[in-house]
Amino acid sequence: MRLFVGTFESSGMTTDLADAFGRLGHPATTAMSEAYAWFAHCEYHFDVSRDIWEVDWERLAHAVEHERPPKKIGPRSTPEQRLHWLLSEHDVFVYVYNSLWPFSPGPPRWRGAGREFPLLKKLKKKIVSLHIGPDVRHASAYDQQLASLGGPGASMKTLYPTWATDKLARPLRNLRYAELYSDVIVSQPNQAGLAIRPYTHFFAPINLSRVRAEIPKREVPVVLHAPSRRDIKGTPEVMQALDELEREGVKFERRFLEGRPNPEVLKEVANSDVVIDQLHLPMHGRLGVEAMAAGCALATCNRQDWEPMPAQRPIWHIDVANVKTQLRTLLTDRALRVKLARAGRQHVERHHGHVAVAKRILAALERPILDHHPTFFARHYRLEGGEKVPERLRRMTAKVARLHGLPDGVTLDNLRERGLA
Repeated sequence: MRLFVGTFESSGMTTDLADAFGRLGHPATTAMSEAYAWFAHCEYHFDVSRDIWEVDWERLAHAVEHERPPKKIGPRSTPEQRLHWLLSEHDVFVYVYNSLWPFSPGPPRWRGAGREFPLLKKLKKKIVSLHIGPDVRHASAYDQQLASLGGPGASMKTLYPTWATDKLARPLRNLRYAELYSDVIVSQPNQAGLAIRPYTHFFAPINLSRVRAEIPKREVPVVLHAPSRRDIKGTPEVMQALDELEREGVKFERRFLEGRPNPEVLKEVANSDVVIDQLHLPMHGRLGVEAMAAGCALATCNRQDWEPMPAQRPIWHIDVANVKTQLRTLLTDRALRVKLARAGRQHVERHHGHVAVAKRILAALERPILDHHPTFFARHYRLEGGEKVPERLRRMTAKVARLHGLPDGVTLDNLRERGLA
């Protein structure tokens, strides 16, 4: 198969997936509409950041349906020719965060994913929607799930200012397009609070050939915290806990990196005993996978009640209620750190190797792999703050429910009563 992978770079995962598909015998073309300086070392076949705004999409869609694509493309090709070739000459489209045809102008979060999905299905293409968080997560659903589960945790509306004002229609539109048209959806429970359709679990892929595991076994551990965003990662609370432990005589060497290129961060990870990832979201991010792969003990929020898969992750759990106590134990127990580091590398090899992740996605295209059957939206979700769901999205929700079913005891009337369908 000829695969397309794009159009957003999330922690280097897009390029790792493309490499893995190629290793499995399926050449992958990468195209990027948004990348970041932290991952400037990643390379892609196409930069479509201008193309997607310069074409007449309605005309392009007609051409893709009724005209032959260019035989080849090169530096002199027009945006229309490049996009026509990309849409026509690939069999499977693996979309990370955004797709090609924007719904709205502006930064990546507003562009959305799915507008070209009906066109791709007419062309008998396969679609994989790989969700990574803000593309389909909404603060109202996250906070309601957090309240229902109980335990310590910060409201998402308080973590990042714009999340409190984010309109529900934005992530709901992305999700419903994926649920209606995708052949495979890859996601995780903490970002699937609005989901109806069952989906495949998202294991963050990593190219293990680039990460050598070395366990330092220091008596005085090197501790690294490298937040992508301080508020989301809980940096103030982490720094306060480390300050207090230092004053109380706990011996460790602190390293802090922020806004640095990923290769630089990985060098520091490789020279660390402990990596502190995040306090608020209920599961590790890509940095956590990189830390375990490199032979570090990983300290991060690890709520198995919210994120049950995979079970028994070798992670030292921290949250806003226990961060100081848990870090004291980890930083004063070398045997515990070494045990976690050894188990962490094995865990990553078992679940996160980029070839294994790609192989699982391809297998799901052949036969559904449904790890999660979401029920929260259908059973419990309530609109907040006078929010209303646009009629088109209510109709899409009803269609998804008819196609993929609702939990036992829940009917479309229940959703209609809550203004959801």
